[in-house]
Order: sequence, then structure tokens, then C-alpha cells
Amino acid sequence: MPSSYRLGERARRLIPLGLIVFGLFTAPIYAHATNRNINLATAITKTLAQNPQLHQYDLKQSGLASQLATQNLRPRVSASVEVENFAGSGDFASSKSAETTLALSSVIELGDKRSARVSLASTRLQQLENERKIFTLDILGALTSNFINAIKTVSYTHLT
Repeated sequence: MPSSYRLGERARRLIPLGLIVFGLFTAPIYAHATNRNINLATAITKTLAQNPQLHQYDLKQSGLASQLATQNLRPRVSASVEVENFAGSGDFASSKSAETTLALSSVIELGDKRSARVSLASTRLQQLENERKIFTLDILGALTSNFINAIKTVSYTHLT
């Protein structure tokens, strides 16, 4: 019984503190919620800045730009050196009998494949930019429609 009494005493001391902390955190939210004056330009600015669906295009554009840079690279040239019989036996024990081979290799692209790859990557990047513009216009159209409906609703409530 004494332990539950101590818990009750602690709770009585902590409840006012909890209410104060709750009030401190909810006061800015309440103040923000009571500010109802907003115009269409502010709504558009906030929508463009805070809409998470629009931010996905930044990541996709970054990926496609890096693909474009990769597609623009030429095929690499590789070099290799091969040494044979450098540690032979008998008459072939010296390094004079070693056989050295130097090889250079690269992929030979025929038919202007690199420019075709670059063109495809550029087209995909342009297509993504067009999709972004279309999506942005769709969102702004819906925002404008909702804004007009909200103004209608507010004006109807003021009339009644």
C-alpha cells in the first residue's frame, strides 16, 4: 500500500508539469491553425515547396543525369603484361629467355552506338522533365479548384 501511495503522490506532482509541457508544444500549433488568411499565391508557393510527390522528380532526375554521364563515356582501354619463362630451369634459367607480351584491348563500337546511347539518355531526361511539368500543373490545377471551392464555402457560410 505505501508504494501505490508514493506513485499517486508522484502523479499529482507530475500532472501539472505535463500540462505545462503539453501547453508549450500545442500553443504554436493552435496559433498556426487560427491564422486563416491565405491567398492563392501563398498556397501555390507552399504546395510547390512542400509536396512530397514533386520531390521524387529531383531524385529521378539525378539518377537519369548520372546515367547520361555514364552513357557518354567511351569504352575503356585495358592493358595487360604477361611474362613467361622468367624462372625457367637449365638453359632457360636466366631472365634472357623470358617472353614478354604486352596486350592492349578495347571494345570497338560500330554504327555510332555511343551517340545513340547518349541520345536515349537525353530523351529520357527530357521526358522526365515533361512529366514533372505535367504533374506540377495537375497539382496546381487541383489546388486552384480546391481553393475556389473553399472560398465559395466560406462566402456561403458568411451569407447564412
